[in-house]
Amino acid sequence: MPAPNMHLWYKAPFLRLVFPFIAGILIQWYGQFPFRLLIVVFCVLLIAIIIYQFLPLSKKFIFSSFNGIAITILIASLGAILTWIKDIRHAQTWIGKNDPGYNYLMLKLQEPLVEKPNSYKAIASIENSYHQKAVSPVKGNVIIYFKKDSLVSSLGYGSIILIKKPLQEIKNSGNPGSFDYKRYSLFQGITHQIYLATNDFVSFPVKDAKAYKTFLFQSRIWTISVLRKYISGDKEQGLAEALLIGYKDDLDKNLVQSYSNTGVVHVIAISGLHLGIIYWLLLFITKPLKRKQTSWLRFIVIIAALWGFSLLAGAQPSVFLLQAFVQTDIDPQLPNQFQEYYIVSFQADLFRYFSCLICRQIQMDEGF
Repeated sequence: MPAPNMHLWYKAPFLRLVFPFIAGILIQWYGQFPFRLLIVVFCVLLIAIIIYQFLPLSKKFIFSSFNGIAITILIASLGAILTWIKDIRHAQTWIGKNDPGYNYLMLKLQEPLVEKPNSYKAIASIENSYHQKAVSPVKGNVIIYFKKDSLVSSLGYGSIILIKKPLQEIKNSGNPGSFDYKRYSLFQGITHQIYLATNDFVSFPVKDAKAYKTFLFQSRIWTISVLRKYISGDKEQGLAEALLIGYKDDLDKNLVQSYSNTGVVHVIAISGLHLGIIYWLLLFITKPLKRKQTSWLRFIVIIAALWGFSLLAGAQPSVFLLQAFVQTDIDPQLPNQFQEYYIVSFQADLFRYFSCLICRQIQMDEGF
């Protein structure tokens, strides 16, 4: 007797969650519905689903289709609610909602300085605002351009500075059909920018840095220094950094424009080929651990190495998605119970990664 054909959503149950969730994100982003309405819809549907569970079996059969529709809309409303929450413009302490008449702002650098031809660039988070003797917590991210100076070069990840100069809202060029840089920055949680000379800020002697981020930044800096040591030419170095670890700040602008004009800009993005090569090397290196007694150790080493590369590449959503797909190649020697837990976690990863890709505008990162 031939086996019955199973629909795709039975084989991959996470698809039933992903698509309504993505739909909710898109509907909220373009519709901009008020938060109270989203909460009311979510609560009404949740109550309806709970009531359905207590109905008699005959009634459940009659209303089963309505219950499925309610669950689908509930997931979509959850996606819309999370989109509203993640939009920094809705935060009560967002810098754009607060009185710009502050005396000082405290900023914390979230990355090492990136050297540009005429300045240093860094992304900073806004920690507090000072107005006379009052201190108010403020939320937001800002792009800082520092004038090149020996004092500025001592700043780095975790450095805290105090500024008095007013922030400038990020705006587009105004040319029709041009790249929407304002929206792109908003997807990254960045809404303002500022240019600082040496006398426009005061730096604190202490740094507020997290150990794991410091390790990742130091690892990336070490990797870049090795590439620069053995690869000659600025264009070649920038291209190698982008291809190997996803570091794009040193890319030649003319080269990127040339790739864009020819429609092959995805070539200089981290793609499935990179993770595939790394995965193949890891399988080859850990081949001695393929025995039944040590297969679990092989699995842990491979997954840890893939996660390490993903974090080193900047923790981009596209890289995480590719890593999730690579993880589907489960070693058949692993215990069945462990495989079941792993499959469930993989489906949860896809659910989260797909939402990340929808919530952000991925430009050069869509190499997969």
